[in-house]
Amino acid sequence: RVFRLFKRLRSIRQIIVSLNAAIPAMTNAFVLVLLVTSIYSILAVRFFGVVMPDYFDNFGMAMFTMFQVMTGDAWSDIARQLFVLVHNPPAVTVFFVSFQLIVSMVLVQVV
Repeated sequence: RVFRLFKRLRSIRQIIVSLNAAIPAMTNAFVLVLLVTSIYSILAVRFFGVVMPDYFDNFGMAMFTMFQVMTGDAWSDIARQLFVLVHNPPAVTVFFVSFQLIVSMVLVQVV
């Protein structure tokens, strides 16, 4: 019954067709963000795993932390702790700012 309703109402059908057409682009953007986040997570484990094992001990924890950074949820607290613990604060700055810029550029292209 619901599908017959979609056939009768042209506006709902256009919305469904548009959503269906947007799925490939959204999938590509999701895969690209996942790839960038995975690369940065691997780098974070390598660079910061010993210094901050609470956030970067293994790939899963680093992935979760980078997702937190991507969403902007208190990422500056993590970066500020790394500024104190790591003896190369410019590298920490480049790491987090480049991640934010790359991910935001990809997400802006989706919208």
